[in-house]
Amino acid sequence: MSVKVAIVYYSATGTLQAMAERLERTATDAGAEVRRRHVREIAPQAAIDSRPEWRAHVDAVAGEPVAEPDDLDWADVVLLGSPTRYGNVASQLQQLLDTTGPLWSEGRLADKVYAAFTASQTAHGGQEVTLLSLYTTVMHWGGIVVTPGYTDPVKFVDGNPYGVSHATAPRTTPRWATPSSTRSTTSHGARSTSRSASPRDLGAPGRRVPRSRVLAVGEKPWHPRRRVVRSRYTGRRWSET
Repeated sequence: MSVKVAIVYYSATGTLQAMAERLERTATDAGAEVRRRHVREIAPQAAIDSRPEWRAHVDAVAGEPVAEPDDLDWADVVLLGSPTRYGNVASQLQQLLDTTGPLWSEGRLADKVYAAFTASQTAHGGQEVTLLSLYTTVMHWGGIVVTPGYTDPVKFVDGNPYGVSHATAPRTTPRWATPSSTRSTTSHGARSTSRSASPRDLGAPGRRVPRSRVLAVGEKPWHPRRRVVRSRYTGRRWSET
């Protein structure tokens, strides 16, 4: 039986659309049954018309299926996507989430695997807190939040263990929004459905991440960039990553 993956997102000018399409291809290639759904555009027409790229994208996706709460109910894995809005979730996606009360009251959104993706103009321009805001809703649903952590090398480049993020500014080099990053998030979420969200390999070929274990007294967590430094003021030593 194939895993059911719902990719539910809002995209104003096409950035989140491209990320969602990449996630869809990855999930499909992995054998999952996929629903990719954008949410309804609720912004005033005057605001949309003020930006040609916004108007062009709205017209381009006019014929595509629109997300409904039923898509969340149907899925085993839900990937939520939103651009940052001053560090918050876009109102268009939030409106859909706010209509899930009936499903939540019946427990129909619980025990599913959830992950999230986002984009902003600058690196870390509200990306982390936007992802965390999405996960707050998931926690109220009783969902299983599966984040990439640092189980893929690309996460040591973007420094964002909370999900997939992309920066659109011309001067940035968003290596983290590569096929490797989106591919690993999709694969990780699908595998976690059958592994009870075990934090294993995120997609790097041949690379396995050890299962979590209780550290011995005095033992420090392993980190690939850990080094010991000494304070120039107090002489005290500590581990720095």
